[in-house]
Amino acid sequence: MTAVPPKFLSHFQAHGPLAEAMESAWGARASEIAEGLGLPKVSCGTFSAAYWTGLVEWAHESPRSQRRSRHARWLARWRQDLSLEALSLLLFHVDQALREATWQLGLPAPDWHALLEVIRQYTASLLDELASLSQASHQQLLQRREEQAAMQRFLELMDAPGRPEDTLAVMVREVARVLRCEVCAILLPGPADPHMLQLAAIAAPTIIARAVAEMGFPLSDGGLVSQVFLTGAPATSLASDETQGIPDGALNGLESLGFAHLMVHPLTFQGRAQGVLCLANRFDDLSWQPGEQNWLSAVSSQLAMWLRLVRQELLLRDEEREAGAWAERLLGLADPALVQHGEAVSRLASAIGQQLGLSPSRLRALELAGRLHDIGLVFLPETLRRRPGPLWPEERQLVERHPLRGAELLRGIPALAEVVPLILQHHERWDGQGYPDGRRGDDVPLEARILALAEAYVSLTVPQVYRAPMGAVEAMSEVRSLAGSAYDPLVVQALESLTEQGLPALEGAASSAPGTRAREDLSLLGYAGRLTEGIQSLTSHVTEHGANLSFWRAVEELCGHDAAMLWVRDAEGRLRLLETHGALRLSPGATASADSLEAQALVRRIPLGTGDPHQENRFAIPTWVVEGGYRSLVAFPLLVGERAWGVMTLLKRTHAPFSGPEFMLAELAASCAAWGLYQRLHRGRPLPEKGVRA
Repeated sequence: MTAVPPKFLSHFQAHGPLAEAMESAWGARASEIAEGLGLPKVSCGTFSAAYWTGLVEWAHESPRSQRRSRHARWLARWRQDLSLEALSLLLFHVDQALREATWQLGLPAPDWHALLEVIRQYTASLLDELASLSQASHQQLLQRREEQAAMQRFLELMDAPGRPEDTLAVMVREVARVLRCEVCAILLPGPADPHMLQLAAIAAPTIIARAVAEMGFPLSDGGLVSQVFLTGAPATSLASDETQGIPDGALNGLESLGFAHLMVHPLTFQGRAQGVLCLANRFDDLSWQPGEQNWLSAVSSQLAMWLRLVRQELLLRDEEREAGAWAERLLGLADPALVQHGEAVSRLASAIGQQLGLSPSRLRALELAGRLHDIGLVFLPETLRRRPGPLWPEERQLVERHPLRGAELLRGIPALAEVVPLILQHHERWDGQGYPDGRRGDDVPLEARILALAEAYVSLTVPQVYRAPMGAVEAMSEVRSLAGSAYDPLVVQALESLTEQGLPALEGAASSAPGTRAREDLSLLGYAGRLTEGIQSLTSHVTEHGANLSFWRAVEELCGHDAAMLWVRDAEGRLRLLETHGALRLSPGATASADSLEAQALVRRIPLGTGDPHQENRFAIPTWVVEGGYRSLVAFPLLVGERAWGVMTLLKRTHAPFSGPEFMLAELAASCAAWGLYQRLHRGRPLPEKGVRA
């Protein structure tokens, strides 16, 4: 006997939700029980109160005190007035009422089963006490203990992973063994026709099992099974008495198979029948005693609750699959590469979760979260998702919001409720330096910590736009060096074990379709060569009025901008407009203000951009930009050595200024322009000394 877990002690109070639910459940059946046992109703109420008081005392005592059985003194007093059979039946009725009452607490399934285990231990201890006090039949007590043990096995079966049909098959065999019946079957409404009951599981000789499997049980046939299902009241039938003189052709349902004794119990939960549990024997002398019928009633109630949970879970899984498929389609429309990446992360995360012993339900949530973890990226322009180099500070802020945006997108879908926290926190770190909330250690769900490591490992070991993949040994060394800082050491250890056993295949997880990387690399090499030729053209044709037109055409073809400006730093340190290109027409010679985008790019010596001039408050955006319909601006400083000679500004009328390759080519074009202008305007004078800045 073990101590009651502290988390359940709050339920065992003299007055509380469970006590009230127990009183209500017992009150609903007290009259029937009192009448069946020939007892005053008040006696049944007193017995229930004594049981509850003893349970409260027992729950708060240590295991050693429990073994001394001080909680069962009240049972000895009742044994003086009632027979063993009456006491046994009362115990089972109270136990069943309390089990039904626990359902009203709305606990998660694992906690609910654990609470039922506490109640089972208490009832079992009372039966032990009863056995020591009684001189009654030893066989009856053994039967009660066997029934109690079988009930516990049922609860363990219901809580274990596996197919529902396999669980039902084991249960009918166990019921048939405990009650020594030849046939035990469970009939449930058919999925195609709810007005027809179908066989779900049976324990019987092969010839009988085949006969029952071929039968249909329409609710309109008037048979014993349909009556029990429709009325919700258990019933028995002695075929030798009730079918005497009735032609065989007129019999229906199980009665037509010639059983001498039938007993049918409804599987009812919250007033709604989920199915029926049928027992049958072929001989008159194999009948069931009242205590066995009461135990079967308790089994039926537990089975009904479990069937309701299974159906709810299956419905939730269908909704989860449908919602997950919808979200994955959305992800694919935004960027098919995100789907490939998500599948790879999902496979690796599931393997790590299995290594750590996660339950099937948690593994399902982890697998789905792996596929959808980056769904918040659909709100970002492609230039940020596929940027090959470092992000600008304002862009990093946008990217780091993608867990929040993904969680917000899926939060309104009940079927994905378990997935949302994992998506929200998959970029948190073990040391608390992650985002969006800076959670640390065990404050981050284990599944989210698994996702963080799985995504990092996948990103290291598959091809990326900006680098070749690492080998498995190098990648494992990289993540191992961050164990205890970025990643949970336990999760890293699980990944190490997997690498020894063999990781799941991560192929196809590159950020674009197979072959695209090679084509992009070749294209970039060709573009770089063309821009290098453009340097010579620019050097030979640049004047104080601007660059060669062929250079701008090459840049426009590669970067796809709608307009461009070239600014040169004059002797006074101000940026003056040298020329414009494309749809933009401005007079050369205009100067840029100190708080303009171009001036700030020149001072900081890094590219700066904005994706929405209407909302921009960091830089001074000229009115002609907004009036001209330009939605994206990027300013590239023209650097030669450590000196800034000017700025090249590219403008687009869309929110997504550049893809990753386009951004690289734009920076290369700016470098070409800087060298061309320097060599032309300064006639090859040496570069300024290192450390001397403009």
